[in-house]
Amino acid sequence: MPLALQVAEETGLLAATPQRQLAAFCADLCSVATAVLTDHERFTPEQRDIAGRLLGGGPFPGHDTRQGVGIRPDGLPDIAWVKIEDRHVPGTSEVPGTSPRIFWIAKYPVTYAQYRAFLEADDGFRNDRWWREPTPLVFPEGQRDAPGRQRFPYWNHPAENVGWYDAIAFCRWLTAQVKAKVEVKAAGWEALLPRELLGSPDWKITLPTEWQWEKAARGHDGRQFPWGPEYKQGYANIDETYGRSKVGPHYLQKTSAVGMYPQGASPYGVLDLSGNVWEWCLNEYEKPERIQEEGDAWRVLRGGSWNLKVGSASALARNRNWNNHRNDNYGFRVVVVRSSTFFRPFSGGHDGRLSGYRNHGRPAHHSRPGSGSVGSPRPSGPPTEAKEKKGAGLAWSAPVVNVLPVSSTVVCYLP
Repeated sequence: MPLALQVAEETGLLAATPQRQLAAFCADLCSVATAVLTDHERFTPEQRDIAGRLLGGGPFPGHDTRQGVGIRPDGLPDIAWVKIEDRHVPGTSEVPGTSPRIFWIAKYPVTYAQYRAFLEADDGFRNDRWWREPTPLVFPEGQRDAPGRQRFPYWNHPAENVGWYDAIAFCRWLTAQVKAKVEVKAAGWEALLPRELLGSPDWKITLPTEWQWEKAARGHDGRQFPWGPEYKQGYANIDETYGRSKVGPHYLQKTSAVGMYPQGASPYGVLDLSGNVWEWCLNEYEKPERIQEEGDAWRVLRGGSWNLKVGSASALARNRNWNNHRNDNYGFRVVVVRSSTFFRPFSGGHDGRLSGYRNHGRPAHHSRPGSGSVGSPRPSGPPTEAKEKKGAGLAWSAPVVNVLPVSSTVVCYLP
């Protein structure tokens, strides 16, 4: 079966609109490919990747019809929202006045098809509004001249070569588009947002804070990987063969279709939180309590990527880079939160700390040979050499509404 799918993918069988006599055959082929894509018990990552490329090829927006992967009939990204709700964890302290602490996160990273909708829209990437309102983004000259070039142009793969500024502009655009549809109750408007938010104007789509990202990845028990305490072979799109850190035989040497590793789901069912692409977060790296969109301070990346070793794929690992930096292993996912979310300084206690590590000096730049950035300069000089430190942690805020203290075990885990 994988061989037949490979032949179909490599010959571009689905690249053109099929003739009438081929329509039924192509539909059956896509159905088989969809089944293979997530069948991790019978097929290897390499075999499932063939199915993913087949479904992600062809004319925009491809042939992958899974919810949360592609484009709605109205041209907007189809986001599958997953509800993340906190509950008391034995042995940790409750923060008075913080209930309910709820947010919704996208099940998958934003795909190339979904990001392309923003790039190609008449009022999308080239609209000055998303770069200036509600507050101006301090992007360097040339950032808006053109978007980064997708290195792996499959519609169901994560969007990559995306900088932090690009991701913020996308979030502003999508928030405005969804609000406009909901306001007039356009066709399909009920599916644009979680049910709990449909009657309220007090929400926005944005990048997750590190607290939100880590909560979605680690659940209530402080696990090191979304699926448990240890890495499992074949559970994420990383370089398992990486030198002395070898943990398995798999290395796809590219991104993969989102959701291709269902066994790697977090406790909430969120996928691709380990490997595939680093994901931009909203907050600053050195001062994580700062979540404003103004300024040019380094922002955080979480989750590891397709071309890095197992340490980077830990839910504890932190990375950073310049906000304009685009790389073929940088992507993002979105959250929808109530706009009245605020942060306050945390007075102490382990349950409010943010796990991870800190590289001092230049921003960490993690790349394997063959990966590259488009549209932005690399930091000068070699990347900072990080060393592992146990027991380090950052004490931050007790949440007022949606910020969830997630790290009961504070570990500084370095890739």
